[in-house]
Amino acid sequence: MQNHPLWIVLLGALMSMFGAHLGCAGNPDLLTADGEARAEIVIAEDPPRMVRVAAEELQTHIEAISGARLPIVSGPSEDYPLRLYVGSSTFTDSYGVDNEDLNYGAFRLRTVPDGLILLGQDDDFVPTEPYTLHRSPRHPDTERVREEWDAITGDTFGNPRGRLGRRYNSEMGIFAYDKRGSLNAVHEFLRGLGVRWYMPGELGTVIPEMVSIPLPDEDRVVRPDFDWRMATFAVYFSSSRKDIFWYLRQGFNHGDVVGQWSHGLRDVTSRSQMMENHPERYALVRGVRQTRTELGHGNQACLSSEGLVDAAVRFGRAMFDHYDLPMVSMMPQDGFMFCECELCEGKDTPERGRDGMHSDYVWGFIDRVARELYKTHPDRKVNCLAYSTYLLPPENIERLSPNVVVGFIHARRDFDDPDVRENRLAIRRAWREKTDQPFWGWEHYPFTHRSTFTPVYFPRAIAEGLRSMQGEFFGEFIEAPTGPFDERGHGLHTPGFSHLNLYVTGRFQWDVEQDLDALLDEYYRLFYGPAAEQMQAFIEYSEANRRYLRQDVDKIDRTLELLDEAVAAAPADSVYGQRIALLVDYLDQLREWREQLARGREGVPVTRAPVRKDAELTLDGRLDDAVWKDLREHPMVDVQSGEPARTPSWFKVYWDGGEREGHLVLGIHADEPDMENLRTLTTESGDWRVFNGDNLEVMLETQAHSYYQIAVNAAGAVMDLDRNLGQLNDAWTSLVEVAAHQGEDYWSVELRFPVTGEESPGDPLHELAGWRPSEEAPWHIQIGRQRLRGEDREWTVWSPTGSNFHDIMRFGRLE
Repeated sequence: MQNHPLWIVLLGALMSMFGAHLGCAGNPDLLTADGEARAEIVIAEDPPRMVRVAAEELQTHIEAISGARLPIVSGPSEDYPLRLYVGSSTFTDSYGVDNEDLNYGAFRLRTVPDGLILLGQDDDFVPTEPYTLHRSPRHPDTERVREEWDAITGDTFGNPRGRLGRRYNSEMGIFAYDKRGSLNAVHEFLRGLGVRWYMPGELGTVIPEMVSIPLPDEDRVVRPDFDWRMATFAVYFSSSRKDIFWYLRQGFNHGDVVGQWSHGLRDVTSRSQMMENHPERYALVRGVRQTRTELGHGNQACLSSEGLVDAAVRFGRAMFDHYDLPMVSMMPQDGFMFCECELCEGKDTPERGRDGMHSDYVWGFIDRVARELYKTHPDRKVNCLAYSTYLLPPENIERLSPNVVVGFIHARRDFDDPDVRENRLAIRRAWREKTDQPFWGWEHYPFTHRSTFTPVYFPRAIAEGLRSMQGEFFGEFIEAPTGPFDERGHGLHTPGFSHLNLYVTGRFQWDVEQDLDALLDEYYRLFYGPAAEQMQAFIEYSEANRRYLRQDVDKIDRTLELLDEAVAAAPADSVYGQRIALLVDYLDQLREWREQLARGREGVPVTRAPVRKDAELTLDGRLDDAVWKDLREHPMVDVQSGEPARTPSWFKVYWDGGEREGHLVLGIHADEPDMENLRTLTTESGDWRVFNGDNLEVMLETQAHSYYQIAVNAAGAVMDLDRNLGQLNDAWTSLVEVAAHQGEDYWSVELRFPVTGEESPGDPLHELAGWRPSEEAPWHIQIGRQRLRGEDREWTVWSPTGSNFHDIMRFGRLE
């Protein structure tokens, strides 16, 4: 798709200036003249839902542009000389214009003798029973759906297509799966008039003034460069109208293209009845079948289980036959854990490193299920992400089953970095040897609702990445920041910052060949007005230095200085000033963080984590393996005074891995003369009571994240928290391997933390973001102990803070 020419906008401006001389009699090809309507909007008598939305969208914007309100009618009248035909009708049929080949949101604009046709596919989504629009799992209608689904399948599977509450907006009366080609056509026409939707809401919209709007001369079909274009910030059931409309105006669509797209195996294993009746289908980890959340990571499957393979095949066939889905996901549950049962023994490949250690195991399961489904449904697909420990292609499969579709986590992340780009392209090339199916991508955009507080702009990486994907990927899913937007619901979080990356994405998903500089120049000019030059400098500097804005005070200062210059360039009460003010508010946390960095960390203890790659470790909590023998003991002291602890404790640490990814391994020993009264309140990981008894706590600030907190008690129960900049996110889990041991007069733990090797992990809710600590790029850590005996409370740490465990500027330095 090419940028719309400017002639319409320029001609409209001339007509606005000389409207009195170019009125109805002088120029019959005007949709509005001098603020008066000269056209009507024509739709079918009983149109699909999104056609009505499209007609109202057209009516509203033309009135905002020109002051003229075009009536919406179900048939041409003699009151107006021109018509805008929106959607299919007998009137568009009479011109021989149809939408037969306009798939995935494509549309047609065609000028006809009495007006303009704006047309695409607009089919209403018709839910298949059983389904419910209620979101509560305890609602009677949800139970009805569950019972009917069980009767259909003869089993106790989950039902992703039966839960439609999140995909329906009752206020607007629309489903996320409704087709909306004609709405896309309307938006393209309005963009041609100069309308821009840069950010949700009125403040983010640019409306030109044009009292006379010309009828354009059009005859073109516009097709997106990617069929699937989904982002998560617009949750239909709770989002405000302005966020849903902004989503639609960017040309995004939903999962109707793919059906089911990630972690689909959980729908085979998530029901309690399945867990109770078939525990052998679940991963055995340290002697425990992961039927629920014994280790805090959700149910995990044994991929060697014959019963699981059979159940997965039956589930896939049920989704194909009953709900007519084009694709199902057989991807394992998030927080993947390798099964240690006899059937799975030897199926991992640790010699391939973190990215490939489970590739043969996972993809062997995917391929096996897919081949069974291919026998009965050769036209349907099975997908799985290349992800985490199964990112690399399997070595034990020469070619995947022809119905397997491979997705990539961060297929285009940081594509403006040549080394990163080549690494991602190399992985794609390796996978291309395994399949001819088109790929798909999954991207994480800055999670301002969880941990991001810097201006992480990357429009150039977006453009370069999408260009590299054209023709090889059919689409992508973008996990974007979602949070409270206003009193009317949820939507795009921190829209003053978050909108630009998504705006560029939406435009380039439709046309990867367009000129990025021209797109951004227009954005700076229209959105920031008198501060355009200053905002361009701010955004370009932020983009170039986005990897350093957590550690480098000088770069943070320059970033904030550039923003201050933009603030000074635009009147505070103007729309431009108000837009910049949203960024100023967003960067409050960065200012606070800058002050903490500037204070420095002088006087904190420093240690090194020796590299012990592939060291033998029997994870039992005893700290008696050879790898521990020559490592330095780090004693703990009183948290406030720094005096020696009344009850001694110490820790040891080493790094098991490569230059980037690997594992941080900690061993912590706690003397305890009163083991009988050891306060252990829970044996369950994920239980907040871990914090209420005797525990050991690990605080980790990596190069990429500040910071994580992991607490463990003497029973080996773990509680993970992401405490980034004062937040408290218990949805994150470290996936730490942990074992605890209780001796006669002490207790001890061994912890093995997986580290992604990335600044932004593929899965932001699991593992530690960061890479191997070094002198140039250290970590800062705190190790603490809480000991409770009646009224006696003792808190000890490695690096005394004078207050509590959480003074991050007193964390010790780990190299």
